[in-house]
Amino acid sequence: MIVKRIGFVLQVFLVLFLLPGGVNAHKVYVFAYAEDGTVYTESGFSGNTPVTDGTIKVEDQKGNVLLKGEPDEEGKFSFPVPKGLETDIVITLEAGSGHKGTWTLEYSEIQEGAKGKSGKEKYAQGKKEKVKSPGVVKVVSGIVLIFLSFFALSYVRKKRGRTKEN
Repeated sequence: MIVKRIGFVLQVFLVLFLLPGGVNAHKVYVFAYAEDGTVYTESGFSGNTPVTDGTIKVEDQKGNVLLKGEPDEEGKFSFPVPKGLETDIVITLEAGSGHKGTWTLEYSEIQEGAKGKSGKEKYAQGKKEKVKSPGVVKVVSGIVLIFLSFFALSYVRKKRGRTKEN
């Protein structure tokens, strides 16, 4: 009986830890800043994995699509500031399977970028705040919770089996 339980626990362990790494990509982020008349974007999943297969859509505040593109292998995409732009722009990244992230680049930031001032500071701060890998405590807690759930399920099944036999 104990051998079966150990075998079951090992199987669960192998399934959980040998799954592809993309499964951990729950959140997707896109960041942008303007510099020298160009808007630079960077996109990634939580854990700093770049989004390489996605679509970036740039819209004005009214929802008019200004342009579309795809991030490169590093999750980066850039484009010149659209001519005649007089509004904030919303950059939306769709990375499949319901993963979607947005970033609003304010018109004032775009103007400052056109004057040679960089918006990298705000971009870096926003990235630092949003993209955080789960800490060791969270990961270990999650694994312990999963194992406890399986042991509780095993206990309930064992109790039901005894009740039916009586």
